[in-house]
Amino acid sequence: MISSIFKSKKVAEAEKDQKILEKEIKRLSLEIIKKDGFLKCKNDLIISKEKAGKKVYDWEKMGDELKKYHEENLVLKKELEKINEILSINCIENHYLIK
Repeated sequence: MISSIFKSKKVAEAEKDQKILEKEIKRLSLEIIKKDGFLKCKNDLIISKEKAGKKVYDWEKMGDELKKYHEENLVLKKELEKINEILSINCIENHYLIK
């Protein structure tokens, strides 16, 4: 208390300016942290968008392969039906000899 009475005006103003500057430093630090987080989110979004663009190409390639495999399956299904017709029990005639 006694020390506050004997302080000069310059020291009091310097302390007041220091407090103002400390508050401004805290505010600017928080703003930097906020903007840094925003930039990180934006970069993550750009990276995920680029990855999604690559995945679209993979999906198109996969779709083409699925069409090719579907056509192959249809051909194999027709061949399997022909084989089943040949081997079906209905086509075989059974002859039994009864005493």
